[in-house]
Amino acid sequence: MPSQPLLRVFIGYDPVETVAWHTFAHSILRQSTIPVALVPVNIRNLGGIFTRPRDA
Repeated sequence: MPSQPLLRVFIGYDPVETVAWHTFAHSILRQSTIPVALVPVNIRNLGGIFTRPRDA
């Protein structure tokens, strides 16, 4: 049986919304029928790549 491709899902992460991130991640893992890798994306780690003004 051939292995299934890994689907990488990049999810925005905000420390203020930790519960929301984990809830969304849990839902993806439960519902997925293929292997999934979840990658949290924190704006603080983008090093100037994302330059749009943000609301406070």
